[in-house]
Amino acid sequence: MYLDRGSADWSMPSRKSGFLKFALGIMADQPTTQAWLADAGREAREALDREVSAEDLLSELLFWQQPDDARHAAILRRSMMAHPG
Repeated sequence: MYLDRGSADWSMPSRKSGFLKFALGIMADQPTTQAWLADAGREAREALDREVSAEDLLSELLFWQQPDDARHAAILRRSMMAHPG
């Protein structure tokens, strides 16, 4: 619904808040019994509460995965190349 460019029968609430808040809101509000998803939901809620920007969140996630800034470009390149198209 966020990416439909206005062709859906109904409009998405808070569309003007941006895609990051939309995606984090979905993650934060999904009830689950799976521990890894519960952790993701808590992290999403925390990011929403802090009103973190997409750039800052990406930097935090990259640092969490690899504290060495020099390796971040390689991580992003490897991640992008793993997806077809």
